[in-house]
Amino acid sequence: MMGAKHASGAKERDGLAATYRRLWLTSSVLACAVLVVALTGAWGFSATTAYESAATLLYGTMTSERPEPDVLLGGYATASEAVAAYTWPERGDFLPMSVGRDIATWDGLPGFHEAFVALYAPDDTVTLLRRPSRVTTGEDSDFTDGEAAELIERASDAFASGRARFWWERLITVGGRTFLWDSAVACVNPDYDPETGENSDTAWYASGDLQDYVADGHLAGRMLGMLDVTPDVVSLTSLAKMLAVLGAVGCLLLALVCRRMVRRALKPAEDAAERQRAFIVRASHELKTPLASLSATIDALEANEEETVGSQRRWLDNMREEVDAMAARVFELLAGL
Repeated sequence: MMGAKHASGAKERDGLAATYRRLWLTSSVLACAVLVVALTGAWGFSATTAYESAATLLYGTMTSERPEPDVLLGGYATASEAVAAYTWPERGDFLPMSVGRDIATWDGLPGFHEAFVALYAPDDTVTLLRRPSRVTTGEDSDFTDGEAAELIERASDAFASGRARFWWERLITVGGRTFLWDSAVACVNPDYDPETGENSDTAWYASGDLQDYVADGHLAGRMLGMLDVTPDVVSLTSLAKMLAVLGAVGCLLLALVCRRMVRRALKPAEDAAERQRAFIVRASHELKTPLASLSATIDALEANEEETVGSQRRWLDNMREEVDAMAARVFELLAGL
């Protein structure tokens, strides 16, 4: 009997331990999931903001270009030829100058801060309209002519493969740098008269097919802009690493906090189970003697079956006393809970 009671107590303790582990695991997972979602959302918001800023700058650069009509009629057969034929804009107010930082430590990230802009004519020839001033040619260049030509070709291939649905599908890495590309169609009415302003209307086709413009009698070309977003990528990568570390540390702390909270929440249940186990032990001890006395009295009555009830009065009185004593002990035990 005592073995059964000990087994029952051990089962209760195991049940509470299992409940504790299950609640701790569930609360820790939920808390960490909320933290991960929050940190991921913060990174996603930063990435989206950086993209929107870069996309705005890139689109503004493309729309500021005003290609000559002869460029819309045709250009160079390959991107390499277009890069090699590019001439830097002349400045009449050129003055040799060098600029150096007063602060020795450079906290910024290198970037071109300007965009490549290439124009593809309807006959698939290409002309380079804009090139970042920091890009030079030669063996010591930080971005060679070959890399510039590769960038233009890869942007053209990306556009031809289909319009990108998401902004990260519009990123190209060339020469260790990451570029964001975008496209726009430039349309000119060849019959425009600058003196009278007549025939100034142009067209826009949702199909994006340059041949539709040509069939309508317009000059058109597709501009591809490519902006160096390497500083943004480096910053976002560093931010992702920092948030990953914060997330790991935060999940560890949350797991410890959840453990403490679950233990505190289950403390009343543990105390109640402990009181119940103590009650069972005490009750078994307190009721053992009266039950033994009742069993002995019943044995005495059975041994004298021929006797009358009156002659067995003392045994009946003993049984009554033991029953009353058990009732008193039961009330006392229940009062102690």
